[in-house]
Amino acid sequence: MSRLATVIIIFMVMIHPLRAEDVAMGERVFQQWCIHCHGEDNSGPGTLRLAWDKGEDKSLLTERHDLNREYVRVVVRRGLDEMPSFRITEISETELNALADFLGR
Repeated sequence: MSRLATVIIIFMVMIHPLRAEDVAMGERVFQQWCIHCHGEDNSGPGTLRLAWDKGEDKSLLTERHDLNREYVRVVVRRGLDEMPSFRITEISETELNALADFLGR
């Protein structure tokens, strides 16, 4: 990918307007697919792993402010360490974009 294309993509991600309905859909997707491992009580396997690897201040995904939309999209589609990947038949592109909006705000 050319440097100009990369800059354009980064710019588009940065100016992407968050709509309340997208964030609400993203929260619903999180509750359906993610909460089991990345729960709010810091006891799920995902939160425990993040606390171990990144520190307790980074263990709760919903409390983080350092996640960007594209990173969320890549991790959900490809998986990471023990986290499985999620197919488009499980989380649609629309749902994935909303999840990325919710977590990468």
